[in-house]
Amino acid sequence: MKNKFAFFLTPGLLIFFGFSAQAKAQEKTAVVNPPNCRVIRVVSYPVTQRMDKNVKKRIALLNLCPENRGMVARPMLSVNSGGKFEMFEYDVVRVFKNRKEAEKYAKQNDIKDATF
Repeated sequence: MKNKFAFFLTPGLLIFFGFSAQAKAQEKTAVVNPPNCRVIRVVSYPVTQRMDKNVKKRIALLNLCPENRGMVARPMLSVNSGGKFEMFEYDVVRVFKNRKEAEKYAKQNDIKDATF
């Protein structure tokens, strides 16, 4: 990784900036959007930082395009996006009682990405 430096001279003040080429490359990287913002998956719920006895695997409706994306700590989910797996953060929108309820909801709301 190469580091680059810049000097700026102003009246009575010398300003030194240092930045890496890698950081510049990251700035140019576009934000990848998921193929579908709403998916149904089996996830651990309730969402916590560590597993405890209350956390169980549940079928849930997930929002992969939450508000203030990238600004809040959220769980991540791997999704196939154009033949390549990408990681997306998600919010749990709804938890289903059983598979039948989830299938009915997916059919009524035109959700094609549902994996149980």
